[in-house]
Amino acid sequence: MLMLGARKRRVEWKEAGVTLTLLPLGETRDQELAEATTERVMDDNGQLKDLKRDVPEYVRLIGRECIADWDGVCGDDGEPVACTPERIDEFMQIQPARDFVLRKVRGLDLYLGREVEAAKKD
Repeated sequence: MLMLGARKRRVEWKEAGVTLTLLPLGETRDQELAEATTERVMDDNGQLKDLKRDVPEYVRLIGRECIADWDGVCGDDGEPVACTPERIDEFMQIQPARDFVLRKVRGLDLYLGREVEAAKKD
């Protein structure tokens, strides 16, 4: 079943021992964030010469928008840390974490009603 709407979903990242509560990132919002983090460089004639993307800022914004909560994320002392905007920024600077989040929030999984289907069978 395909479910429309931005619903929070718990997603397990087994390899890292982390569970994230994520919101899907729709195509329109993804484009808005890409636009907000892209600078257009024009030549002297007003023609587009280059595009400069601020990728770290782009993924930071996605993290803050799409990560609602987590379990299993700890500080350097081994103690769990709260899911704050600053901690999300740190999390999104870790390449495998960033890749996992981007794949999940842009993908189909968050829109599938697997839990709903499973609950109907019980």
